[in-house]
Formats: sequence, C-alpha cells, structure tokens
Amino acid sequence: MKKRIIAFAALALTGCAQLASLTGFSISQSELQSRLNQQLDGWSQDLGKELGVETHIDQLDIKLADQKARIDVGGEAALSRLFKAVPLAIHLSVEGTPSLEGKAVYLRNVRLLAAKADLLGYSGSLGPDTSAMGKWLTQYLDNHPVYRIPDSSPFAHIPLNMTVGDGKLQFKAAN
Repeated sequence: MKKRIIAFAALALTGCAQLASLTGFSISQSELQSRLNQQLDGWSQDLGKELGVETHIDQLDIKLADQKARIDVGGEAALSRLFKAVPLAIHLSVEGTPSLEGKAVYLRNVRLLAAKADLLGYSGSLGPDTSAMGKWLTQYLDNHPVYRIPDSSPFAHIPLNMTVGDGKLQFKAAN
C-alpha cells in the first residue's frame, strides 16, 4: 500500500510539474517579424489588386512595447505612364493594439503614423488621410491576424490572456 501511495504522489508531482510548464508562453518580436515576412508576397498581391497597380512589399519591421505594436513597411509600386512603368518607393508606419481573439492575434485600433513616397527624385511625406496604401494597410491588419496559435500547441485548447511586453507577446492561461 505504501508503494502505491508513493507512486501516486510521484505521478501527481510529475503532472503538476508538467502543468506548471503550461501556464504560459511568449513569442518574441523577431519570431513575429519572421512570420510576418513570410506573408509579404501575399500582402503585395492583395495591395496590387486593391490599388490596380503592381506592388512589391519587401521590408517589414515590427516593434512591441507598452501594449502597442508598431509596424514599418516598405516597398515599391509600379505606376504606369505612357506604357512605361515608373517605380514609386513607399514607406509606411502604423501602430495598433494587439488583441487576442480566439487563437489569433489581430492588430486593432490601427492608425497610420507616417506615409512617405519617393518618385523620380521627389521625396516627401504623404498626408495620413490621403495615402490609399496606408488606408489599405490599416484595414488589412484590422482583418488579418498577425499571429495564430498553432492547432498543435497545447495552448490552442485553453483560454488565454495576452499582454504586450518589451519585444514580445506574452500568453498566460486565463484564470
């Protein structure tokens, strides 16, 4: 009988140790940026369809801090002028609040911070209200998750809370 109690106690302690490891996890800023970089071709195609011009987004930088996420993107759009494509370099900065909804993290309350363009030697800022690309990016981020918890993760099946720390998204089991 004593052996069974000791074996049960050891099993219970092992189970508690495993549950302790399931209390939370985090995603680093660099890991999130890497995942978003894998989506840039899709972003380019969607933006091109929306604006009716060929686009190529090839730069992305994300900063996580103070419950906010700032995303800077850059790329080119090929404007057509008398059968010749004219390259327009674009740089956009947006900021939003990451929000955990189910198993996905969305950027909510997205606002355009800056929009700049370089065209044939002209370099200047676009007004935040006039940038069609900025409007597209804010709408896109509001409707497409920036991170999704994999179905294979043990955290995909439990309620979670999320906070944004310096350089990471932190997930903890909800109480």
